[in-house]
Amino acid sequence: MREPEKSVRYLADRMAIQDLVHNYNLALDLREDGLIDSLFTVDAVNGDKVGIDAIHEAYRRTWEKFTELHHMSTNLVVEIDGDRASARSKSIVLRGGSELETAEFPIYVVYDDDLVRVNGAWRIQRRRFAGYPHPIPAQAPIAAGTDQRK
Repeated sequence: MREPEKSVRYLADRMAIQDLVHNYNLALDLREDGLIDSLFTVDAVNGDKVGIDAIHEAYRRTWEKFTELHHMSTNLVVEIDGDRASARSKSIVLRGGSELETAEFPIYVVYDDDLVRVNGAWRIQRRRFAGYPHPIPAQAPIAAGTDQRK
């Protein structure tokens, strides 16, 4: 492959992997159970869940627990080697019930992914993740418009 073709291929792969990471979050936030199959290999490992059926079940349990989910992806770093790639990303996650008072503080999640190209499309083969809770504020929130110079 000539150098310009390699660059175009890299950029296309990089964008497809970015879409994969974002679609993972969309599947959770929009409760798109059908989207899961397009994200993972059949034998994928997601945390301690092995196989697509176990991953589906984990999503369903998450949706039962939280009526509101909002994932915001950040800091995506990708390394591509042919039909394999690795990715690291972060998400800021807001979750809770439908009432404002059930909302939790944001958590920050770090994802480490092993990816593979299957029939021309990138899929997650293994996803490791760790969540870090945001600390509770030391003081009550300050009302908008309050003069803080006193």
